[in-house]
Amino acid sequence: MPQINRTLSTGIACIFLYVTADAGDVMDRHEALSGIDRIVVASQLVAIKRLAGSGALNLAHIRKIIADPSLDAFDRESVLYEMLNTVRQQTVTPGNREIAQYLTTYQNEINVWHEEGRHEVPLFAIRAAAQGTLNYWASSETRDALVTQFAAGNFAGLAVFLQPATAQSRPIKSGAIAALQTSDYPVLSGARDWMQQQSDLSEFSKPLSVIALRTRDADLYWQVLIGGSGPSAVRLLRTVNSTLSTDEAFAVLDATMHRDDLASAALFEMGRLVDRHPGARNKIISRLADPVMGGTAAAIIAKSGDPALLKEASAYMAAGGLTARRAVLALKLNNSGYARSLAKESAVTLADAQLKKEVNSWLAQ
Repeated sequence: MPQINRTLSTGIACIFLYVTADAGDVMDRHEALSGIDRIVVASQLVAIKRLAGSGALNLAHIRKIIADPSLDAFDRESVLYEMLNTVRQQTVTPGNREIAQYLTTYQNEINVWHEEGRHEVPLFAIRAAAQGTLNYWASSETRDALVTQFAAGNFAGLAVFLQPATAQSRPIKSGAIAALQTSDYPVLSGARDWMQQQSDLSEFSKPLSVIALRTRDADLYWQVLIGGSGPSAVRLLRTVNSTLSTDEAFAVLDATMHRDDLASAALFEMGRLVDRHPGARNKIISRLADPVMGGTAAAIIAKSGDPALLKEASAYMAAGGLTARRAVLALKLNNSGYARSLAKESAVTLADAQLKKEVNSWLAQ
């Protein structure tokens, strides 16, 4: 009797779903998912996995699923989406590739409201999954081919990074990066030497950053951080302190601070060296007077809580102007008893009456 009640309830829910929403209507995600018959989908996927495992799955099977009148849109699109996830992990065959290519033009019938905004998205992003499957295969095939070529001393495949960033080149470049990430030191050294012989070195920022990180090559860090593209340089910058020696990290960060788009990020990383390198303290303190980087320097000093840094910052309160404000900011952000005592002691040196008033107001809290 309980089984009959559950079946009846499910049937009523599905009837209500079809009465209130037609295929193509935008629905609530949870409501749409409730329209899927899990048993029907599971049985379809069992048959698909059997065909895929034997290499017999082809486009005719997919067209049959799409045209099957016994499958409603909810079940059909669930099957197609899960089928792509299954096929992606299989050995690539002409049939699998044809299926994925065919589904890149599939028109979804079931759309739902996006969870983070009031715009519609497919319940099952079949076209995106199909394109993702093709990209995955292209990347994997590139990786495997380049691993073999690299082992033979042939690095010409890295010329792919000279190509413009397009939908077609991205998975190829991803495969090349994957090949480098699995290569040993001799191969990485050969790849580095090949790229450094090319005329447009900036196009190789990403693969060079991978090699720099894996080989802990300070010179290569320097090369990417000073002349490399922004995104690759930013990613590599975050690894400086964890990869290079203290002296190497200081030298590389000091040089990178002269690059406008990375200066503040490099100064932030320099802040991690305060307890490890004597030059780091001077670099940070001196930037309080910098009109662009002064705020970052103040935040670093405050976060460090280093008594010597806080003491030196307080001395800058006598400098006046923006520098004095940055010094006050450092002490105020730290807000420790020691920072407050330094601010009180140095407030008498403030020439700016408004800033002195603000400091006294803060200290009175």
